[in-house]
Amino acid sequence: MGYATILCIYQDGIDDADRSREQWHRISTALGEAVLQVCMGRPGPRGELDKEIAALSTSLEHIPDSADAPARRKKLELLREARKGPDIDSVSVGNHANCVNRCDKVHSTWTGLYLWSGNCLRPLHELDADDLKTVEQLLLEELQRRGPAAV
Repeated sequence: MGYATILCIYQDGIDDADRSREQWHRISTALGEAVLQVCMGRPGPRGELDKEIAALSTSLEHIPDSADAPARRKKLELLREARKGPDIDSVSVGNHANCVNRCDKVHSTWTGLYLWSGNCLRPLHELDADDLKTVEQLLLEELQRRGPAAV
């Protein structure tokens, strides 16, 4: 089973583009890259970082005692640390500082409940008491709208 990332994309980050082919390409490229960064959780292409780590590891295996080996070991350690890096939860697009946002952890097999509140999509476990009351009210209203068969 695949994994899913729940994202929120603020319209403000993409509305400023006119509909010219050049602007469309620029904004769609930036938006696609932002989505990938948030979904992958790290800045930039991971593949390039992985290639550099592999190349350094190989060179240290084949020539472990060269004069620059300590510097290469240090660089490898830093690259591995950068590979871990902090998760990226939001990325800017255009003039919008957090245009693409991850709303929760990546998941595949559980059910989640989210509420749009305070200009943000939030998972149930991040809601305050007032938001939980709002969720309760919305659920009660929906059950009433559906009638006795839903209860």
